[in-house]
Amino acid sequence: MTPKDFQLSVENKFDYMCKQVMRNEKKNYYKQLLRAADREVSLSTLEDYMSNELQTMDRYPSDFLHLSLLGFSIDIENEVLGAAIEESLSDKKRTILLLYYFLDMNENEIAELFHVSASTVNRQRHQALKAIRNYMEEHENED
Repeated sequence: MTPKDFQLSVENKFDYMCKQVMRNEKKNYYKQLLRAADREVSLSTLEDYMSNELQTMDRYPSDFLHLSLLGFSIDIENEVLGAAIEESLSDKKRTILLLYYFLDMNENEIAELFHVSASTVNRQRHQALKAIRNYMEEHENED
């Protein structure tokens, strides 16, 4: 075998090996596509509850009403509720409501803070809720 024939033989073997590698890669790629197709699900076939879990909503500080109470920042997202808390309640009732519902204080703790009885806190909290409910019903009918 001459050196030229030997070189030609090596080139042919290399060419054959490259073609085999390419064929095998092609087979592996198609197998991978089939495996992926078995696991993939179209978004249009998802149930509503599943598609709700896949979405997200951006929330910006400007979307909230910011209230400050005892060094805590309270963010209220609902505009009508925020307006009702700000406009329809006295400072004391607003503070009681925010302490109870947003800072998770119980009536006894709030009563100690204001130096009043727990029944007074309870009565004022219920009055505040009634005032908010009335405000929201009035403004709901306007929209």
